[in-house]
Amino acid sequence: MMDPIAEMLRKLRAGETTARSLVEASLAAERAQRHLNSFISVDAEAALAAADAADAAYKAGRARTLEGVPIAVKDNLAVRGLPFTGGSKALGAAVAERDAGAVAAMRAAGAIVIGKTGLHEFAFGVTSNNGAFGPIRNPAAPDHASGGSSGGAAAAVAAGIVPLCLGTDTGGSGRIPASFCGCTGFRPTTARYPVTGVMQLTWTFDATAVLASCAQDLELVDAVLTGQKYSSPALPAPSAIRLGVPRSSFAAGCAPAVAAAFASALDRLSSAGVQLVDVDLADVLLHDQAAAFPIALFEGRQLWLRELARHGLGIPQFLGALSSPDVREVFAVMLGEGIALADYSSAMNDHLVPLRHAYAQCFAAASLDAVVFPTVPVTAPPIGEDKVVRVGGHDMPLFPTIVRNTSPGALAGIPGISLPCGLADGLPFGLEIDGPQGSDLMLIAIARMIQEAIQGKQGAGQ
Repeated sequence: MMDPIAEMLRKLRAGETTARSLVEASLAAERAQRHLNSFISVDAEAALAAADAADAAYKAGRARTLEGVPIAVKDNLAVRGLPFTGGSKALGAAVAERDAGAVAAMRAAGAIVIGKTGLHEFAFGVTSNNGAFGPIRNPAAPDHASGGSSGGAAAAVAAGIVPLCLGTDTGGSGRIPASFCGCTGFRPTTARYPVTGVMQLTWTFDATAVLASCAQDLELVDAVLTGQKYSSPALPAPSAIRLGVPRSSFAAGCAPAVAAAFASALDRLSSAGVQLVDVDLADVLLHDQAAAFPIALFEGRQLWLRELARHGLGIPQFLGALSSPDVREVFAVMLGEGIALADYSSAMNDHLVPLRHAYAQCFAAASLDAVVFPTVPVTAPPIGEDKVVRVGGHDMPLFPTIVRNTSPGALAGIPGISLPCGLADGLPFGLEIDGPQGSDLMLIAIARMIQEAIQGKQGAGQ
């Protein structure tokens, strides 16, 4: 991976490097690793011009918070003047007229966008096996999936092309590929970051996400995206942290290698002094299984009917233009009969409300700072295995298995961070921590503590 952003900024301020050198290194890394297929478009000319302007800003003493830092943006967030595909060719060759809210905030802070990363078509999947632009490959094992839907973002960060990428996370779209590729993925409390200029799937689930090389960079970017003044807080002592372990639910039913990697991670946390408390979140999984699809499909229908009308596309025309069979199947259901209002209301009232209550009660009753579990019950599947995934010698349906642990937190609207935590059967393994709603800064501090106390000060993957 590249240097963390904090180290890049230190070198820039000290005159040890230049923004042009950093951007040139990013562009060279993208060219050298084009086999990963992590980018849909690259804007080298504009990025180099922005780098020269950043270097001038440093010389003039007017550098901004992220001046000269190269980043990438998932191609379902708008970047002014660049293609805005959503990882599909179904909407034609659209070019964004203005930046998404999060992109505008990053650029106003001096960050330099080098290009747009690929994704599962329209973010409706967990592998980034994209029928329109080809599969996005995992830097750790190029014959394996990068995860989705922010597969290009995770691959670009894990491969050292950029230190950070803006993505999205609906039911795990940022954390799943972070786990599969071996980088840090952060989904904030819902609505903490702007979602304007994003191709949305659902207003209940959707969040702008951040994929980074280490947890330390999340603090800096969080300040930029929330408009707050940046200050790096003191890390909590491991002995002051209480983490709930949902052994009988989120940590159960994992592939043997993932279960072993998780047990090893818990041992390291305990040895560092972290307090581990067993908790029961079985009801959370049941409520999520009952609510997630009705909510996503009902809300997605409203959003996408408006999107198609804006583009002047009929449903049959749009379905015929989709390139990924799994995505076409989802859209056919969603834009067909869809979900009845009564079923949506039941999902919201009978399942979403008690799910959120169960989380709040769990955190409060055990005085927890967060819960900890494997981000995904399996490691990255081979590219092309899109229907089933092998778990403990049994074939399981791929999509619900991969989103099982990430979807509930998204539905609850609480913050979650997937941290790279070594390997399981030779593939990256992600450890997730989820905190109470609004505990984003505390969760980031805990993530930093875990990375620095357990994995070393340079962060995972360094």
